[in-house]
Amino acid sequence: MVIDEAAAAEALAYIRRLSEEKVIPANTDGKGAITLLTTGKAGFLMDGVWQALAVQSAKVKFDMRPLPRIFKDAPYACAADSHALVLPKAPSAKAQRLDLSLGFAASMLHSSKLWAEGGHVPAWLPTQRSRAYKELQPQSHYATAADGAVYDPAAWYGGAGGTMQTVVGDVVTTVFTGDTSPTAGAARLRRELQTLASRPAPV
Repeated sequence: MVIDEAAAAEALAYIRRLSEEKVIPANTDGKGAITLLTTGKAGFLMDGVWQALAVQSAKVKFDMRPLPRIFKDAPYACAADSHALVLPKAPSAKAQRLDLSLGFAASMLHSSKLWAEGGHVPAWLPTQRSRAYKELQPQSHYATAADGAVYDPAAWYGGAGGTMQTVVGDVVTTVFTGDTSPTAGAARLRRELQTLASRPAPV
């Protein structure tokens, strides 16, 4: 497990400033933040693309763009995740029915516009480059964020909703609310991640 503790402390200090300077209320959770935006009590929301439909259903005027770079000494990056298909291996080549598996995977790719309507940036380039996607707003406005997509490490505890997200989120929250200093938060982050990385995979 490798972590740049100084960089983590710098990022956490920035997050702490957001609440300290009252740019973002420190006592609001994800659902509360959406409500603040859709009721006109917030001017912006830093969240994931999956919130597109929730905000659209509220019938408020809004747009979505990639979050600008905050730290200029590194390439643009944004946290990302993607859906994957796991196709089970059958006991024999005859039983694998490869054509059906590939047909199913292809049908998912050909439904990329539907996924895009839900907020996803389509990885299937024919959809991403299509006129229909470019006319899909606000979803097409943040497609360039995918160029800086950074994934969690390939580990059992990674991915959206995974254990690492919970652990890191807990540390970030304590800094955001002022219960922990950015430096102490970065040190705790190192300890928590080392503990997590040392655990054997459960399966």
